[in-house]
Amino acid sequence: MKNIILVLFVSGFLFSCSSDSSENDVEVLDGIEEAVENKISYDSLKSSCEFVGRWKMEWTFSSMESQKPVVIEYYHTNSDNEYYQVWIENTLSISRLIRDGDRYLGIQKGDYSIISESGELESYDDEGLIGEEFGFKHTKM
Repeated sequence: MKNIILVLFVSGFLFSCSSDSSENDVEVLDGIEEAVENKISYDSLKSSCEFVGRWKMEWTFSSMESQKPVVIEYYHTNSDNEYYQVWIENTLSISRLIRDGDRYLGIQKGDYSIISESGELESYDDEGLIGEEFGFKHTKM
């Protein structure tokens, strides 16, 4: 089976961020814990980095449909190619990404994502696009 998609991107360190964005507020539900492995808090990220976009990842397999959707957010630091990805599920997970052309790369070799010109989030691995046939879809929020 494909690499575990929920572990696409993991850890890193924030070097610096700038710019304000008030449009990136999302309600984080009570009971969600912040699992920050890279020394940056969600509030700090929202207040000091440029908000790029938000998507909802929904499960497409009938056996997974009872699972709550995952909210995925992207933020850009003031570094040309440094980004952060936030996963809001039962916990809040923040991962550092490096942008290489149109690809957002994490530490999982071969896995990357692309934000299309229309603003859609697409996930890839060494074999190509990871689409709905693999159990999930992204919807821009």
